Amino acid sequence: MAVEPLRAAAYLGILVAFCAVFSVIWLEVGGLGPGKWRGNSWIRNANSGVPPLRETIETMLKRYIPVVTVLGGIVVGLIAGYQIFLEFRFRNRYLTVSGHNLPVL
Repeated sequence: MAVEPLRAAAYLGILVAFCAVFSVIWLEVGGLGPGKWRGNSWIRNANSGVPPLRETIETMLKRYIPVVTVLGGIVVGLIAGYQIFLEFRFRNRYLTVSGHNLPVL
């Protein structure tokens, strides 16, 4: 009986890890990394008067884009895991709301 929570936690951990890794792979394969934004015209136009600022923006993008990507993958994994756990919990059961038994699809 005590094995089920451990199995569920391991499943959720693996799911979240795969989602985080997939988000990083998506970032690199899709060409959405910080290096792509370096040549964009809106960054170049914004930094036309201050040449060292371009390096600062690229450094800032290198610092934040991978972190936000991994955090987004973790959130997606947690949402997917929560949905899967709810599906298993309410499978072939009824949900009681205000005294009425509603079938859960």
